[in-house]
Amino acid sequence: MSQNRDKPLTMYEWNETNKKKLYVANKHHKKLLQVLIRSEPYTIESKTFAQIKIIPYAVDNAKVYNDKSNDPKIIQIYQGIELTYHGQGKDGKTPKIHLKIISQSNTRYRTLVDCSLLLDNALPRFVPIFSYLPGYEYDKPLIKKISKKAHLFKVNSDDPIRFDFYLSGKDIDHHAYFLSMYSLNMFSNLDYLIAKKNFPLEPSPIIQPIAGFTMNNYILWVRCSNSTHIGKPFIQFYNNKNYYHKFMNRVTAGIDKNGRAFWSTMYDDEREIKTYLANQK
Repeated sequence: MSQNRDKPLTMYEWNETNKKKLYVANKHHKKLLQVLIRSEPYTIESKTFAQIKIIPYAVDNAKVYNDKSNDPKIIQIYQGIELTYHGQGKDGKTPKIHLKIISQSNTRYRTLVDCSLLLDNALPRFVPIFSYLPGYEYDKPLIKKISKKAHLFKVNSDDPIRFDFYLSGKDIDHHAYFLSMYSLNMFSNLDYLIAKKNFPLEPSPIIQPIAGFTMNNYILWVRCSNSTHIGKPFIQFYNNKNYYHKFMNRVTAGIDKNGRAFWSTMYDDEREIKTYLANQK
């Protein structure tokens, strides 16, 4: 369970029906984004890597955070552009995120993130992929109905919102994950991946359950929270290769038994928990 606006809220839910695509829609059922996941074969037959295709319907630009001093890089998004996250493949190429620019004469590619996290089908936890901030599109009316053959994540909010997307293997042990330290990053949005901001971790309450959708050998998870952004819609990509280290090294604030404030990190908290458990044996 999660707590938001003083009301209890279920933290997770998931759909085990395998479908090829997911539509993300606002409260009026207007399509905002389409996500497709296919499996790319590897040299080991039992192992595959995810290829995530993102088709934006209402996106003005992409912001790319590569842990550089000049972040973010702003990329204009035009009609006919697809965004693809390759989680590696049988040729052993580095995982990367790129734009696929389609025109009548040819197809071109532009790399956005050159060294991303591996996305194999045995992922034992939720790994961060990208964020989408629809801005003023959160309240736009329906134009065309969505196919019933696809997964659908519809927002039930009257306020501006943001979506954060994660991926796991299809056979993940959900309950073990929910009870582990790895699940704590689901209490914040993906801005903890932006090294340039480096501010203390802040909770970002969800406004509806984090939803999982089975697609081939994977589950795509969508987290929705409130946002202050009401301008043009954009997609946000990150250098996610060391995402867990980034999360665990972020500063947190707490209150000790004497009522005094103190600073620590998630790594500090993890060590305390391990020490406590070891002393209970």
